Amino acid sequence: MSLEEILKSQGLTDEQIQKVVGEMKKNKIFTAGEENLDIRYSKLKEKYNALANKPTRDDDTSNTTVVNKDLAELQKNRWKC
Repeated sequence: MSLEEILKSQGLTDEQIQKVVGEMKKNKIFTAGEENLDIRYSKLKEKYNALANKPTRDDDTSNTTVVNKDLAELQKNRWKC
């Protein structure tokens, strides 16, 4: 059953229903078929942001290259002391 049907069953006229629905949109009040959608959305958004900020394989490779160069330099300089 939709919101409009519920309001109609409560005795509201079509004009009143359209006014209520219009005010809901104006005030950013939306209906969804899922319960606790705002909470679920927030959790999914956090997971997405965590994955988006996670280093990629390319980042790991470039970091490994830098570490390997530093290690090679240290090993070369170790015998100079």
